[in-house]
Formats: sequence, structure tokens, C-alpha cells
Amino acid sequence: MSQERPDSSLPSRFDVVIGGGGLAGQALARLLRRELPEATVCVIERQRRPLPVAAHKVGESSVELASQFFSVVLGLDEYLRARHYLKNGLRFYPGGGHTHALEDRTEIGPPERAKVPSFQLDRGRLEQDLRDMNEEAGVTLIEGCVVKDVELADGDGDHLVHFETHGGGDPRTVRAGWFVDATGRRGLLRAKLGLTRPSGHLANAAWWRVPGRVDVADLVPQSATAWHQRDPEHIRWYSTVHFMGPGYWLWYIPLAAGDDGQDHTSIGIVVHDELHPFDTVRTRERALAWVEKHEPRCFAQIKDLPMVDFLTLKHYSHATARMFSPQRWSLIGDAGAFSDPFYSPGSDFIALAASFTVEILKVRHRGGDVAEAAERFDRVYLQFFDTTCETYRKAAPVYGSPRVLPAKVYWDDFVYWSFVCQYFFRGLFKLPADQHERFELLGREFAALQFRAQKLLSEWARRADNTPRPVHVVLPVIPSMLASLYLDLVRDMSPDEAHAYMRDKLALAGEILGELALRALAELAPEQRDELARAVDLPSWPRRPPPTGSPPRPRSAASAAAPSRRSSATWSAPSAASPATTTPPPSRPWSPAPSPAPSEPPADLSSETYPAPRSTSRLACPNRHVLKSIIDEALAPAGRPRAAQVGWSCPNGWRAVHVDDVEFGEVALPAAAAHPPPCPSFAATDMSQRPSPVSRHLQGLNARASSGRSRLHAPPSSLAARPPRSRLLFAGPRGRHRGVVHPQRGSDGR
Repeated sequence: MSQERPDSSLPSRFDVVIGGGGLAGQALARLLRRELPEATVCVIERQRRPLPVAAHKVGESSVELASQFFSVVLGLDEYLRARHYLKNGLRFYPGGGHTHALEDRTEIGPPERAKVPSFQLDRGRLEQDLRDMNEEAGVTLIEGCVVKDVELADGDGDHLVHFETHGGGDPRTVRAGWFVDATGRRGLLRAKLGLTRPSGHLANAAWWRVPGRVDVADLVPQSATAWHQRDPEHIRWYSTVHFMGPGYWLWYIPLAAGDDGQDHTSIGIVVHDELHPFDTVRTRERALAWVEKHEPRCFAQIKDLPMVDFLTLKHYSHATARMFSPQRWSLIGDAGAFSDPFYSPGSDFIALAASFTVEILKVRHRGGDVAEAAERFDRVYLQFFDTTCETYRKAAPVYGSPRVLPAKVYWDDFVYWSFVCQYFFRGLFKLPADQHERFELLGREFAALQFRAQKLLSEWARRADNTPRPVHVVLPVIPSMLASLYLDLVRDMSPDEAHAYMRDKLALAGEILGELALRALAELAPEQRDELARAVDLPSWPRRPPPTGSPPRPRSAASAAAPSRRSSATWSAPSAASPATTTPPPSRPWSPAPSPAPSEPPADLSSETYPAPRSTSRLACPNRHVLKSIIDEALAPAGRPRAAQVGWSCPNGWRAVHVDDVEFGEVALPAAAAHPPPCPSFAATDMSQRPSPVSRHLQGLNARASSGRSRLHAPPSSLAARPPRSRLLFAGPRGRHRGVVHPQRGSDGR
């Protein structure tokens, strides 16, 4: 039922009143009709239909979690495929456009169309159609009216929602068992209750729409055949395209044609305050002048296109002290908190807030403990939001770094697909409190790694060689560990299976973070390594716990006194299970200590040494062969040396790390060592008569184009004693890996 002017036919009470009928409010109303059909729902919205297509709202681009919410949970899959564009992932061009042509910049993006769908949404069309659907489903829509105030009742009494016609006049009141604030950035309840908090992220945005398609391929001349051949289907323009430099990104987002046959392109600028003040983009003229300065080739493409609209936001990111209250209210969308448009998380948080609100209302209708449910979902939501904000708070230097941005995208995708998406796709928020608690704990452990990773990436980008390279960093590579995470989103799992899955990915995340830390150190000059180690407080990073298996047994006095067969450093990849702390552990993680013989574990875990995994590299990632996209294309040292050796000083002496394109090994050296000796990163064994038990597995993982193969490089000392082509066995913590080593080309897993 639609009401343009409230009259006597309007019911005086609703179970749920939603103040605001934008995307957040309409999505929640539809979810309530689908999952709690007995509840009466009213939406009060200022703007009347018909809504303009290509409405100037942030949020056209959706990613996996929001797409699951819209297409599956809300049942809109067929509609979205018919009325909106299927999105071709996120595509990034870091390096800054003022000095480099697009074909000379690093490109980061998917190799083919997405298997798990996401969409480029025309917000005006979607909100118009949702209103029609909700009205048909029995939602009461009051259009052309604005909520002016809400009197929150104590106890079980109804809230009083006061509203009037937009523009003034005709005040009315309805009673609500539950009130949801979906008033957008106005934040009615957030302002009324003094809940607004800083997010710690200062950035600004300007955006507008232009008619027609603005194709990224038109920025590159046809003579650059290699660049165009990367996209034989000509589907780059379906992506959300990011042109990036230090502290900024410029987006192109295509919007499908409406009933009038006219398609549009959304164009926007996001700038971080620390490098680009809001004044530089706050008007149409200044925004175009900014594009001309920082992305001149984009400026030449868009300067003469008419702007359908133009909008700016200063310091758009904000947080809130509470999202869900036992006092029977909740916030959703921008009325609660907003992080950043990068990675398009806005619709993800709409999905989470709507789902959590419905779960709390189900508890209330069943007569359950509303206070416990509200506190639990509030805690989970705010944890998700704070962790997401950390993705952006320190990102300004990373946006302009062709060396580090691929690592950031890889890491952020890994965490997002491993935990955040799985949590929503599997509906784990619907579990009872006692079963849900273990997933909260996992979330906090992922968050601890996320905070540490974002600091590392930011500090690395400040010191990296950020010269663009004309390469395509394929993310995710198919097949790869990251691609498997992506495809696992549609895999059914029980809560126990999901917990085991997330726990396994948490351990891998810790190893990947250690791998990234070593790559950052390997790439920098000696004095910069010291700076980076201090900046990220590397000595305080927790050490990896001992491998699972037999408990450690005490060493005999004789074996304890015996000289070690080799020396080893004790620092290792951070443990996902360890809390995020800046306090160094009691033991000295940088101090050298002899490693025990393979058959003799250390005396106790408080000693200077942890048991080494069955690997010649204590820091090797067990899945390093599937990290090839960021290693081969983005993070490998320039010139691809077969081996390199780096070292940095610390209070306990020199630490030397043998580094090659894929693998790291580490040894501790005496403080007096003036010239660190070579450090082999793995043992080489003749494989001519000894097949590997996992060779078929590796063959499947590495069956990819020659330009994208994973490379494992042997140290020069190993290569010098071998013929030009030798079979080597690589010992790893999860098995023995066979490969073929070429002195100049490295190894492909076969």
C-alpha cells in the first residue's frame, strides 16, 4: 500500500517502522516480508516515485557478499541479470597517470568473467523496482514524507514516530514496536543519541554521471597489441576500473541502459586528506582540473561529456557507538556507519545490518532474549566495521604503488573470501549464541592479522620502488589457492565444516603475512629494512606455534650440549592465534639459537628455539607455489635473479635471509660475522629415480601458461654442481615437491 499523504486509512501501529526508503530501507523491508511475513512493515520515504535512473548515489558496484544478499537472500537474481550489468570484477591501474600511458602501467584484475556473480547496479532503477516489489508484497510505503523525530519508549511500550510531508506541514504520528533508522547520512537516531564516532579514516569524494559508455580500452592505442590481447572478449569495461596514484583513485563504473535505451557511466574521485585536500575536488571545475593534473588521459576522454549530476562528500567515513539496541531500534546503511567506497563494502554492510536486524526481530517474536541478541550482533557488526576501516586508514601510499598494491589486493581478497564471505554465505550469524561464539573468536584472530598486515603494506609502499611495469597481475590466478577460496563461496558446508575451513585459512593467512614481510625486507636497501622492521615492530610479531603432532619431549643433557647441525633464526611467520599486541614476548624472537636435530624436539616451548617444520625454510608458505600471481608478476625482485641474499642488523647480531622469487630460508649469524655466508633455501636431491608423491597435485596447480608459471629458484651453489636441467626435490612443511630446474629460467612444478 502506498500513501503519498497520510490519511485515516493508515494503520496507527506497525511492528516495524523504517525511516528512509533508499536501498538500505527497501532491502530490509523485502527481507522482513520474506523471513518474518507475520510482521507489519511501514517505510517512510522523502522522495516520491518515479525515481531518476542513474541517481547520484554511491554504491553502484557490488561485490560477492552483497551480491549473494541481493540475488539469493532477497531472491532478485533473475531481475538483476535482466536489468543490470554482470560485473567483471575489480580492475586496478596503480602508478599515477601524469607520467605514464595506461599501457605502461601495471594492471591488476581477473583473467576472465566471474564465476560467482556480482553486479553493477543502477541505484535509481533498483530502488524504484524494489519499491514496486515491496508494495506488491504488502509493505506500507509512505512517500513524500520525512521522519522528524522518534520518541523511544522504555520497557515494552511502542515508540512514537513523528513525520510530516516533505517541505513542511501535515504532521502525523505512527506507533512502532521496532524502529529502524535508514535516513542515510542524516543519521536521525545517531545524531539524537550522540552516537557518532570518528572512524579514523579521512577521505573525500566527488562523483558524477555521464551518458553513454566510457570504455577503458579507448585510452590505449590499437598499436599496443599486447595490452589489447589480454582482453580478447573486450570485457574490461564491465569491471569497476580504478586509476590509482598516491592517496587517490578515480573510478569508471558502467550502468546498464534503462527503458529509454540510454546507458550511463559513473565517474568518481576519491582522495585521502593527507595528500589531496577536499578543496581540490569540491566543484565540477576543480574536479575536472584535478583529473587533468593526475590522470590526463582520462581527462582527455571525459572532459567534453555532459555531467548528468555532480555530488561531493567531505570526510565521508564515520563510525557509530552502537548499531543495534535492546531498546528496540537499529541503524542501517549510512545512518549507522560508512567506511569507504574502495572494494564497494557499503552494500555488504547493508546486507549485514538487515540480516542482523531480522534475526533480532525473530528472537523478539519468539519471546527470546532480545538484549543478548542485540548486544551480540552489535559487537559482531562493529568488529567487522572497524576491521574494514583498517583496510583504508593507512592505504594512501599503497594506492600509488605498483609493487605493493597487488600484495594488498591479494591479502584483502584472501581475508574477505576466507572469513567475511563464508560467515555470511553459510548463514553462521543465525546460529545460537553458544555455537556462534567460536566464529566471533575466529573473527578477532583474523582482525589481529588484518591490522598487522595493513601496517606492513603501508610502510612497505612508502619505501618500495614504485616504478610502473607494463604487466598484467592476474588475480585470482586459475587454478590457485586464491581461486579456490573464491569458488568455495558456493560450496555447501555445515557449521563445523565451516569452522574447520576458516581455521585452516587462518593458519594460511599467518604464513602469507610472514611471506609478505620477508618479501618487503628482501626488496629494500639495508637501511630501509631497519626502518621497516622498526615501523611495523617486527620483533614483537608472535612466532608460529610448533607443528601439530607429538608433544615436545625433553632433550637429554648430552643432546642439549651437542653442537647443532645447522643454525636457524627463531623469528617466523605470525601466528594467527596470537593476539594483536605490540608488547614483545618474553623470549627474544630475533636471538640466534641452535636448532635441534630433526629427531629431537626442544626441551620446552619457552626456550629460544621452536621446533622447525620439516622444511629447509622455517618461513616458507606451504602453498607458496600458488602465490605466483603476486610473486612472479608483482613482487619478484627486478631482473629475476636466481638468488639474492640480504641481511639487516638488530641487537642480537646480523640476520641474513636467502631470497629468491618464491622461497625464503633464514639463518642466524654471529654478531661478529662481517660477511654472511650463503644460506641455502632448500635441499636439492636427484629425482631421476625417485618420483614425488605429490607431483600430480602440483602438475594440476601449475598447469598454466608459460608466462604465468610459478618459479622456484635454486641457490647458485646448488646449480653450479648440476647439469643445465636437473630434477630436484623441494622439501616443504606439507610434503616433498618435485620440480624441473633450469639455471636461467627457474623451475616449473611438474
